[in-house]
Amino acid sequence: MEQRSPERRPPTIIRDMSGYAVALLAALALVAFLWRGAGMTARAAGPFAVGTSRLSLRMPAATASADVRLWYPSAPRRWTDALSGSAPGALVDAPPAAAGRPFPVLLYFSGWPETSIQNRRLIAALVSQGYAVVTVIYPPAATGRAATAFMDFSSAATYRASLARADARVREHARDASAVLDGLAALDAGTPPSPFRAMLDLRRAGIFGYSFGGAVAAQAACRDARFKAAVNLDGWQFAEAGRDGVAQPYLLVSDDALPSAAALASADAEIRYRAQLTQEDYERALAHFARHGGYLLVLRGAGHADLGDDGPPSKRALLTGGDSTTRLQRIVATYVLAFFDRHLRARDTPLLAQTPPRYPDARLQAWPRPAGNRADPADRCASDGS
Repeated sequence: MEQRSPERRPPTIIRDMSGYAVALLAALALVAFLWRGAGMTARAAGPFAVGTSRLSLRMPAATASADVRLWYPSAPRRWTDALSGSAPGALVDAPPAAAGRPFPVLLYFSGWPETSIQNRRLIAALVSQGYAVVTVIYPPAATGRAATAFMDFSSAATYRASLARADARVREHARDASAVLDGLAALDAGTPPSPFRAMLDLRRAGIFGYSFGGAVAAQAACRDARFKAAVNLDGWQFAEAGRDGVAQPYLLVSDDALPSAAALASADAEIRYRAQLTQEDYERALAHFARHGGYLLVLRGAGHADLGDDGPPSKRALLTGGDSTTRLQRIVATYVLAFFDRHLRARDTPLLAQTPPRYPDARLQAWPRPAGNRADPADRCASDGS
């Protein structure tokens, strides 16, 4: 029978200290996690608290079940209230802030399948600075979106079908954006009676979105001149906006992952068609900026997922523990706020003209708006079927 030597165990005091050390490290990790999230909110926070309320607006029949929610400036509250709510610092049905003048309005659309908000911290930061943000989310049970692939690059036929599907979907949701503006106008007029009467300045309306939502933002601005400015957070452009561009002030935020020559010529259809779409979209964007003016913000070393805060972590986030991703999101929030402040509030924002840039992670390129450039979509988006 095999003989085993007696098990050698560390002294009791060492075992106890090891347990304390593990507990201490876990506590420190938790504190660091909470501090990082709190720090993000604190550094981005403005003078207003964030309230949120679900809206009942008349929408097109095809998307009548969309969840439309208003995030609005509310009266300051205790810091402990930030632990509640469905976004950083958000309080459900809080009283609106009395600011003495109505707030500019921003619409937000999320990435595919558009079933959840993917930029909660950015929304909270904008609201805290005096913007009213309206989010439009589509429930998967009503539309089957969760089961529908966004883009299929597996063959030439499926790629063409995907482009056609994306064109149709982005047009549909751009029409939803216009319908939301119509509903907000009625709400602001007090029809039906609402605590938000006379609170929304629809003469200063903008729109932004992440990924596919960025394409919706571009298309909505292309077809509806009531949107005075638009931000696309790393989304391919489709339909008329992809073909003709956006005449209003437009900010495109992108990672720096342009496809390689090898990817463009890859024998793998998935790699090749994805690379071709990315390259063609980039080249079209440059041509549109030269024609209409605008801004391109490129984030060095970023991945697509780094521009959202509700999706799976990017490779960068996994390698850095999320710290650099949080920094990138703060940079994005700073530029998006500066962009909307300039074009909706007429505030001088040196950040958009700063050379060299304030942040080494970011490279901003600006194109001047041509003299006489008008944000009139009549000759560009009339063919969207509306």
